[in-house]
Amino acid sequence: MENSHHQLESSSVGIIAFNRMEHALKAEKFLKGAGFSARVVVPPQLLDTGCNLGVLFDFSKLQEVERLLKEKRAEYTHIGMLKECQ
Repeated sequence: MENSHHQLESSSVGIIAFNRMEHALKAEKFLKGAGFSARVVVPPQLLDTGCNLGVLFDFSKLQEVERLLKEKRAEYTHIGMLKECQ
């Protein structure tokens, strides 16, 4: 876990926002299961949709992450760069 945290901090960071906590937890599980660095966090207030959870990921993998979420039919409200949402 510490290693994935370091990877997320040292690269451009993306964030996925959700309407429901279980969607965030499932998305993190899907991403980690596919070998992506992912971490559940409290999203910036701008992205808070009521569930108070978001998932950080390596933004350079955006296309692959979106493809996986679509494959798994994961529900989310927003995906983008973290720094643009703060």
